[in-house]
Amino acid sequence: MNIGMVGGGMVAIAHLKALESIADVASVFVYTRNPARAAELAKEFSKVCVAESLEILVMNVAGVIIATPNNTHLAVLRDIVSIKPLPVLCEKPLASSCEEGREFYRLAPPLSAVAFNYRFNKVLLSIIDLGRSAELGDILHIDLALNRNSALTKKTIGWRDGASQNKSSGACGDLGSHLLDIICYMTGSEIDRGSLRASLGIRVPMREGVVLTEDDHCIMTGTTDSRAHFKLQVSKSAEDAELGFHAHITFERGEIRYSSRSPDLIALKLMARPGVTEVAIGSSRIIADPVTEVPFWSDSFYFQNEAWVKQIATGSFDGRMADIKAGLMIQDLLSIATRSAEKNK
Repeated sequence: MNIGMVGGGMVAIAHLKALESIADVASVFVYTRNPARAAELAKEFSKVCVAESLEILVMNVAGVIIATPNNTHLAVLRDIVSIKPLPVLCEKPLASSCEEGREFYRLAPPLSAVAFNYRFNKVLLSIIDLGRSAELGDILHIDLALNRNSALTKKTIGWRDGASQNKSSGACGDLGSHLLDIICYMTGSEIDRGSLRASLGIRVPMREGVVLTEDDHCIMTGTTDSRAHFKLQVSKSAEDAELGFHAHITFERGEIRYSSRSPDLIALKLMARPGVTEVAIGSSRIIADPVTEVPFWSDSFYFQNEAWVKQIATGSFDGRMADIKAGLMIQDLLSIATRSAEKNK
């Protein structure tokens, strides 16, 4: 099967590394606005074929990955379906506004999905499996933190810094969208929209003389329809001691803790007896992780893309994937969070 890729940035590289390792993928046709960039990718990845136009790409593939800036997702989808109604795997968040998200939902062909790859992360899957196997019961509270320092280390302006992204590419939209989806996926329920509260901050207010409008630090709290409470922290301006992915999930009959400081271990504590049990989740990986990413980040792209490729081949949607409706729900939650934060000013 041939797959298409629109875009050539960092997240596109993560997809390409995954597709290189998937046996069912024969070739990846890549189209970008910068032909030189596409040529570079063709040299780096053996499966990449440079598409000189979007039409050439669409006519030679079974599905297309959209890995472009958030505010272009809808336009790219429109162009694709005007040529041929192919299923797409769109990077998160779905769009830069709810209005665009609803239009994306209306236009997206069957078997399309949103790239919430953390659903396929070994850490999260191990936590879910451990909660079930240890018979811990329902989830009562979830505390998640995903902290980076890219806003502190970055020296140049990029597309994520632009006001055109409509606050969809800051810490809240870029990282928070993942954690909101994880909450829904782990609990099997939706977030109560009326309960969602958020606080957004801009700790790095200027770069290259340009005033920045996208948040780089965000905290969200709320409740799911299953009555699980949660607190989420996402940051691109975290101190060294905070960096990484951290989780504390409280169940009816126990607790699970994880920190990427101990990347291959999960801590289990039962309510019925003292002590903590360390559960190994294994360290083997298919694809090496970038040093700045959470453990098993690269492999999550592999398993996500493999599932999407198989659902195209079989014509049957894989329940582990985030469908476009789920992406639209997260888009709505991001909008609510942003409005909530504006009220706090």
